[in-house]
Parts: sequence; structure tokens; C-alpha cells
Amino acid sequence: MQVLQEACAAFFSPLRVAVIRSRTERKESRVTPPLPAEREEEPERSVLPPLVTEDILPWLAAGLRSDSVVTVAVTLSPLTSSGKCTVGASDWSKRVGVFSLESVLEEPLSSRVMERTTKFLTHQVTHMLGVLHCCYFRCLMNGAAHQEEADGRPPYLCGVCLKKLHLVTGLDPLLRYQHLARFWAWAGSPQIAMWYETRVRVVRSTFANAQVQLPPTCRLRPPKEQKDGPGGEEGARTWRSQRTEAFREESPMISAKHLTWSPSSCFSASPRKTL
Repeated sequence: MQVLQEACAAFFSPLRVAVIRSRTERKESRVTPPLPAEREEEPERSVLPPLVTEDILPWLAAGLRSDSVVTVAVTLSPLTSSGKCTVGASDWSKRVGVFSLESVLEEPLSSRVMERTTKFLTHQVTHMLGVLHCCYFRCLMNGAAHQEEADGRPPYLCGVCLKKLHLVTGLDPLLRYQHLARFWAWAGSPQIAMWYETRVRVVRSTFANAQVQLPPTCRLRPPKEQKDGPGGEEGARTWRSQRTEAFREESPMISAKHLTWSPSSCFSASPRKTL
């Protein structure tokens, strides 16, 4: 639970992540049973009975806190929904969900198991925030038909899904990447930590030297269209060349290939709000 809490706190920054425990669980956690000195046989993992999601979701919704964005329950028991086995279920309107870690959590807890479990939970919680499966790039929100495809998903979001998460949580991309780099280094995944650290260095070096320039205002007006006479097409061509030279002089950082023109409008730069 500590791994999952730290992972969600970094992934969904700046949201605060709290683990809610029942009173019975708190009392039992204070007592540490003594471990046997020697183990001759490893006890087999008990098969837990399946839980019905239709009973769990209303119970979670009844105890939803007023300051909670979403409340998620995790269990090692299998889940059923409408009589069929499932890995989880959620009610977006009531902001609650329940998911089973039975298929992803294995012992011992290696870095690979922690990565698989973290990707599974962050994928499902991101769904609860309104982000659907991604079909644009290689992304954490890619769909998966089996565990092999799920293991092939990266632990990070693509630019499209990151923008969607930004609209929901108002995250600071640079600060979030720093938190994720520290988490994955702590979780024993140096390659993933290096991926986030590299992005942090690139963003810092780029914005430290870059000069933001707004597109210049149009000082030349396009000539009026004339169907007849030499001034029609030739005048428009002359205006285009003059406007291109003026734009290059005022904004040398923007190349001419990013410019478009139509007779009814002036030059406009490509969208500046990119992620």
C-alpha cells in the first residue's frame, strides 16, 4: 500500500493521496505476529471468494468524503460484475471504484511486480478522471487485451493524455515529472526514473534559453481580388512575398513553412499552445 500511495501521489500531483483504513484493520495492524524460526513447507495461497462489485460500489459511495475527488478500493479477491469475472468496476458519477490486484500482484515484491501493479492502478484511476483509452501514441492509457500487452505499455502518458489530465487536476508538468523521477528511483526502476529526469533537464534547458515571441501584427493588407486585369493574381503574389519577408524580419525564430495564407485572411502562425 505504501508503494501504491507514493505512486499515485506522484502521478496525480498535486492531488493528495490518503489511505483510508477501517477501525478493525487499524487494531490488527498494531499486533505483529511472531514469525516461525524455520519453514519446512510454504503454505499455499488461499483462494478467496469473489466479491460482487454491485454491492461494493454503493457501499463506497455511501462513505464518500466531501473532499474526495475519487475513492478507490483495492482487494486481492477476485471480482464479479453482472455475474462475470472482471478486474474492476467503477461508477464515474459517484466517483468510486474497486479493482482487484489478484492478477498483477505476485510474490516476492520485485521492481517488475511493483511496476506492473503501479501501471494497473494508475491506468484505472485515470479512467475514473474521464480519460479514455489512447489510440494516438504509445501511452499508459493504451488498451490491453491480455497481460503481455499490459506489460508492454509505458508507465507515462503521451502528450494528448497528459493534456487531458492537466485539464482535470491542474498539474505542474515539471514538478510532476520530478516527483515521478524520485518515485521510480525509490521503487528500483532506474530506467523509468532516467526517462523522467531526462524530460526535466530538457524542459529546464529549453525554457532557460528560449525567448517567447508573439506573432507580429499584420501591417499589410491583402489586395482585393480582381477576376479581370493584371492586378488580380499578380498583386496577390506580390503581397505574399512582401508579407513573408516582413514576417521573417520580425520573427526570425519562425520559419516560413509554418505560415499559411488565404485571400480572406492574413498570415497566421501554427498553434502556439502545444504540449
